[in-house]
Amino acid sequence: MIEYPKIDYHKLPCVMELIEEAANIMESIDITKDECAKNKIQDIENKLRLLTQKPELNILDFDHYWSHTSLDTVAKKALFSKPQRRMLTDSEIKEILFNMFEQEEAIMDWQLEFLQKCIGDWVFEYIFEPQNVGLPYDATLEEIAEKIICEYKNPNKDIIFL
Repeated sequence: MIEYPKIDYHKLPCVMELIEEAANIMESIDITKDECAKNKIQDIENKLRLLTQKPELNILDFDHYWSHTSLDTVAKKALFSKPQRRMLTDSEIKEILFNMFEQEEAIMDWQLEFLQKCIGDWVFEYIFEPQNVGLPYDATLEEIAEKIICEYKNPNKDIIFL
């Protein structure tokens, strides 16, 4: 069974507030020309790094986050630990695929990143464009899972995407 990321929900409101504050500053002020704003953004980034325990966190990743996701989702993703690469069992691959689209966006994104780290970038093609890897456009998750498992166990270095 896959252990999904856990977050400290006590930190979530503070992370959300800091991300929103940074995004608002970056939207309204050119931080490359305003030294005060640049310092404020750096201060927010440092606070987020401490809160999330992610020294590599880059505040610019939150600029215009609302164009593709919600504040809640981006804050949860900031608090999630990075997925670690490891070998997956057939049942773990199936568990992720069969449950992925029923999860909230932050968990789904983590699952996709986890699959990418463990299996490889090619997994996206199988999930989102199965017709490009010899499956029907409307392939079932079971069909997709079986194809991924087959390729994962017996990698074909000569895969040609249509």
